[in-house]
Amino acid sequence: MVTEFRKKVFVALITAEDYIEGAEKILELRSRKHNEVAAVIVETCTQEKAFNPYYPLVAAKLVEVAPRLRPALQFMIWDQLKQLENFSLRKICNLAKFLSRLVLHSPACSLSMLKNFSDLMAVSKHEQIFLTAFF
Repeated sequence: MVTEFRKKVFVALITAEDYIEGAEKILELRSRKHNEVAAVIVETCTQEKAFNPYYPLVAAKLVEVAPRLRPALQFMIWDQLKQLENFSLRKICNLAKFLSRLVLHSPACSLSMLKNFSDLMAVSKHEQIFLTAFF
């Protein structure tokens, strides 16, 4: 967490009782730094030792309440997908499960978030692991 704002988002995430309170605490920060909010949520989720379904629920709630967060979240996920080759197996699986749950719980998020995979016949080993965990 490099910036003060990211630290505030992180604290809001980890001190909340449930995903609704987590989303509310983040919204109370009243910031337009949607890309930083998305970065903290995705990074925190992917760093967990075991996947925690709390993070996609918070993201889905934020996208529902603050639709301007959706493009920032989508761009963050696309950036992560471009770097899959550099990720550990745990991080790849956590990212896949995060995106899968996000698509499941948020009508605003769709499979278009997977548009980086234009040729499914020519995916790398890391991409194959991601897609397996996603589906």
